[in-house]
Amino acid sequence: MNWFGKLAAGVILFFVLVLVVIAAIGIYSGEKSYEDSYRSDYEYNVIISTTSTLENVTFYLPVPVFENRSVVAESLISENLHNMPKGWNFSLVDTEYGPMLGISADEIVPTYHSYPVAVPEDAPVNDPSVEDEWMTSDKYSDETPVLDLFGFGMNLEVEPEINTICPFGNESMLGPKYGLEMTVYDPAHPVSRGEETQFYEYESRIYADYETSSDNNVRISVRMEGLNQWWVYGWSYNGYNDRIFAELTGEQDGWVTVKGQVVTGEGVYK
Repeated sequence: MNWFGKLAAGVILFFVLVLVVIAAIGIYSGEKSYEDSYRSDYEYNVIISTTSTLENVTFYLPVPVFENRSVVAESLISENLHNMPKGWNFSLVDTEYGPMLGISADEIVPTYHSYPVAVPEDAPVNDPSVEDEWMTSDKYSDETPVLDLFGFGMNLEVEPEINTICPFGNESMLGPKYGLEMTVYDPAHPVSRGEETQFYEYESRIYADYETSSDNNVRISVRMEGLNQWWVYGWSYNGYNDRIFAELTGEQDGWVTVKGQVVTGEGVYK
């Protein structure tokens, strides 16, 4: 081999070594980012709306339960989170259907407000004339058509990795569950589908006791998620979510059967 051939071979070998080093650094960096950023969380959220005032209120709502204990509800109550609605009392109640979140209040008064007012670009910040146009009321009207929602929840980091493909019997989930069965994808609730994604439906129970008008409409949404998240040149995750929804009309005084849905195996799996 002449000197030119040897030079070319040396250059090629040099670039191959450089690429190998770069690839090794990339793999190491990616693995370190994965290990440093990896975390697992339970997320729990409750949303309640009412179109008119409720009096002498008691709710028992499903909480994430594992082995007849709800660490999520325990943390929610003990930490006294700032976003809990004022005047509401919270407790963990042992019911005939298992542990539930107890909510009681002398009354729950809805808040309606007006649509947001478009602020001129040249208007000064906190212009009083604009603030005066923001109207609120405890009743629906043409001037105050937008109903506020009461919402609260929390995020709880847990260890070890959450089993998001098969959480049944392995992870905290809303309880109780009756008639659990696999179902088809619901386009009304889009998810990040993958090869592991499965959909389920079931029946559950909530307790509602309050006085109100006969035409009042109360909506209750309870949702929990189990999530594994990590960063490798961008955020990735996998998870499952479990939710129930109830719509009640008029006064209530006992247990109500509600529908629930579960999505498992959502997101990215190696």
